[in-house]
Amino acid sequence: MPLPVEKITMDALQMCNRTAPYQQKIAWGEAETFVKMRLGEAIGGQAGQVYLMRNTTESLDAVLTHHRLSAGEYLYHSTHDYPHGINAMQQRSVEHNVPLHTIEYDLEGTDEQIVQSYAQALQAPGLLLLTHVQHRTGRVLPVAEIVSVAHEAGVRVLLDAAHSMGHIEHSVAEMGCDYYCTSLHKWLSAPLGTGLLWVHDDQIDCMPTRPAAPASAAPGLRWDYMGTHAFYLKMGITAALDWQEEIGGLARKQARLSYLTQYWTQRLADQPMEIVYAPAYGAVAMLRSDKYSASKLLQLLREGGFHAKTVGNKSLKSGVRISTNLFVTESDLDRMTDYLISHH
Repeated sequence: MPLPVEKITMDALQMCNRTAPYQQKIAWGEAETFVKMRLGEAIGGQAGQVYLMRNTTESLDAVLTHHRLSAGEYLYHSTHDYPHGINAMQQRSVEHNVPLHTIEYDLEGTDEQIVQSYAQALQAPGLLLLTHVQHRTGRVLPVAEIVSVAHEAGVRVLLDAAHSMGHIEHSVAEMGCDYYCTSLHKWLSAPLGTGLLWVHDDQIDCMPTRPAAPASAAPGLRWDYMGTHAFYLKMGITAALDWQEEIGGLARKQARLSYLTQYWTQRLADQPMEIVYAPAYGAVAMLRSDKYSASKLLQLLREGGFHAKTVGNKSLKSGVRISTNLFVTESDLDRMTDYLISHH
């Protein structure tokens, strides 16, 4: 977390703990409305409602648990979606006897091949879980094209955008999704425990009212009744949005993140390693080694003092995910790549 964001968050936390909850709700009510407006503008979500959540998983759960499905409708997900989302899909399928279809596609294939895989699979109305930026390789899916074929089949789209906000430029209006879920603590660098759920106006009535909400609650406010909570986190979100603007905005940030990824991958281009990444986008890439298994490669990196994570599934050969944030410098990447080269 950037130091200016941390300071504002901690100051707000101290104020929060020294003030009665009812006073906080009165004093910070306008601040909450303002931060939701800014978040909506940041994702191009003027045609919908923003709800503040704790993370992507909670946002996905809210939709996957409560989105109303009619008889004969299906649930859809792919093998490359995040495990928590798949788990929620499977639970909804079992508990409500809803057919569940798993979509297979080659994550390293072309955009056209991926869209065709979805078009062939979406044969009945329902709800599709779709990932925007793949958490394993950084691959950015052609969301607008997939949403188009989904809507033609009568399928609503729940977009898992956990790695999108504050990472790459995008717009829910252009992508056309019905629901959008993201974590604000990842690439936006807001405090832990901050996330966002956006619901298109057309889908508001598909979501139930929170039990605590009064019967008179407007449809767009049904998910805002959560009782006393960590009000100070909203100040941290505002600070993170301000900081992103102060460093030149998302376009400049994305360009830097993409540059850093290309910098270290190019240094390893002629080594006995395979790199899977999306060079035109952002900061996530997957590294495979001809010499080491994914687990051994992870161990090697951690012994060298580098943070990484093993990734892969039955449809994607395992490797190690490497992410470069703004605080990473070229000298850091020189040290990592020199270390890897010396061990191959």
